[in-house]
Amino acid sequence: MKIYPKMPCSTVSSWKQSKVNRQLCRFLKKINKCKVNRDDLFVYLFMLITIVVVVFIIILVWTLGGDRCNGQRIKQALCKEYNNGVITGDLCYSICIEKSIPLHYCVSQTHSDITYRHEESLIKIQKYPAVEPLPYPISLETFQDKVFQFLQYNLGEIDSPQLLDKVLGFTDFNANGEMNYAECNTLWQLLHTREFFILLIFQDEASFPKINGTCGSAYAYDYIPSSPLYQKKSDVNPVMQYFFPNYNQWMLPSWEKRAQIAIGLLELSSILTESFSTKFYMCDIKHINFGVSTDFEAKVVNLESVMSEQQLLHSGGKKRCYFDSECFYGIGAVCHVM
Repeated sequence: MKIYPKMPCSTVSSWKQSKVNRQLCRFLKKINKCKVNRDDLFVYLFMLITIVVVVFIIILVWTLGGDRCNGQRIKQALCKEYNNGVITGDLCYSICIEKSIPLHYCVSQTHSDITYRHEESLIKIQKYPAVEPLPYPISLETFQDKVFQFLQYNLGEIDSPQLLDKVLGFTDFNANGEMNYAECNTLWQLLHTREFFILLIFQDEASFPKINGTCGSAYAYDYIPSSPLYQKKSDVNPVMQYFFPNYNQWMLPSWEKRAQIAIGLLELSSILTESFSTKFYMCDIKHINFGVSTDFEAKVVNLESVMSEQQLLHSGGKKRCYFDSECFYGIGAVCHVM
């Protein structure tokens, strides 16, 4: 820093009455008193850089490994219910006791749930219970009747007794041939999560991800990437497109594998229209709602968009509209004013 020479105020006596010169005189005196040691300057600079680096590392760790969705409170509530014998599931021990599933990598969250990524699975935890817990105690006959009524409400008249057996069979989480209160209550909560309900009834179909475990209202299923098979021409570098017109298709899988994906989509349309006693609709058909597995099977990755005909009628019947634009559930509908 440049050190200005001392300037006595007498040298500016002719401007003594000037306010500006008086301020200048004070300023020069202060500068002459301010002598900065070069070593101290390097120390201050090093401290500043260190603080900036530490803050950057903290932000980076929080972004990549921290719980950005702040779901630890929900996890604690889930484990409390598990320890009290209110819920159960094959993931509960790993989450609450072994803590081998840390639930740190938060992928996304909505107003109702939080999605975590763990290895090759997505784990969804509900923020709020979708339904009140079952009364305690509850008989097996009463529970079976409630499940049957639930299926009828969401699917209509059930013409396949195997479906009821399939849903009830999922209740036996510890595979001991019996159903206790925690198992019944867990299945009851899961059934009222529409995505899990769709996953469960279509578990035998290759077009839907597999369930990898549950704990109360939390459930895990296969992670299926939804990246496109190739780039659109509009997304390709124009220079590369000029010299290599088919550059955007270089990474395409073989024709046989593409045909397998196309057949899978056709099978999906057949599954949605011919399964059980009702039809199912995809109310939001976009490429990001489909994925391709490592063995080139086309799969639905956004289960929230799949609804049965009965569910669609129940949802639409609760909404009052006055214009066609207000009647929208992923698919357009004509507004009937009552």
